[in-house]
Amino acid sequence: MTNNEFSDHAVAAVNQYNPIFNIQSSEITESILKNQEQIAKLIELQSKLIEKLLKK
Repeated sequence: MTNNEFSDHAVAAVNQYNPIFNIQSSEITESILKNQEQIAKLIELQSKLIEKLLKK
């Protein structure tokens, strides 16, 4: 997987926290924070998977 490729699962996981909001809404800030948290979790899971694969 290159830096520009994402699995369908990863895209779906991020998109579930990416609803469309009024740009002036306070909800957009919350949505951005949730997106960033989910991205961080996905990166962590990806790193753990890569580590497991390298140990084999």
